[in-house]
Amino acid sequence: TAAVEEQSVATRGIAESVRSAADGARSALENMSGVNDSADTTGRTAHQLLEVISSVAEQSQQLRSSVQQVVQTLRAA
Repeated sequence: TAAVEEQSVATRGIAESVRSAADGARSALENMSGVNDSADTTGRTAHQLLEVISSVAEQSQQLRSSVQQVVQTLRAA
């Protein structure tokens, strides 16, 4: 009957809407996962950069100390 057909059409429409919503949720989850991965990579890179900066600062201090010793030696000569 016509009522059964209308109900079938409505049910198919609802099913399609649910499927579309699920696809959207899946896509959003994949995007969030990508953002999370990028944030992790950024955090690791920042940590590595801080280690390099710390090492350069330490080497700079050692160089400064060595230069001061050379200058003192030259002044004393």
